[in-house]
Amino acid sequence: MACVDVNECEDLNGPAALCANGHCENTEGSYRCHCSPGYVAEPGPPHCAAKE
Repeated sequence: MACVDVNECEDLNGPAALCANGHCENTEGSYRCHCSPGYVAEPGPPHCAAKE
């Protein structure tokens, strides 16, 4: 039996729900948020917040 990777970036809520103000990159078993210029990564739920 093989494991199948779930693309969290294509979740029912869409990529913006996972990585607001950035873009989502699917990785094996997880995902990574890449923030747009002027934003920094914030934890749970993962999103990008404006730099202060």
